[in-house]
Amino acid sequence: MEIQAIGSQAKAVQALTEPCAQCREIKEKRWEAVRQGNTPLAEATAVAMGRHLRAEHS
Repeated sequence: MEIQAIGSQAKAVQALTEPCAQCREIKEKRWEAVRQGNTPLAEATAVAMGRHLRAEHS
């Protein structure tokens, strides 16, 4: 099912489907930490993501 939106709704749909550059960067750092078994860094990036989401996407 394809979602169709107009105007500001289109921006909202795009925001839900395409992570921002900072979200992508944090996710990549976390994935790499998990692959390397670096639990402290993985936990820190999870916290960073939470802070970023609250500050930028709420």
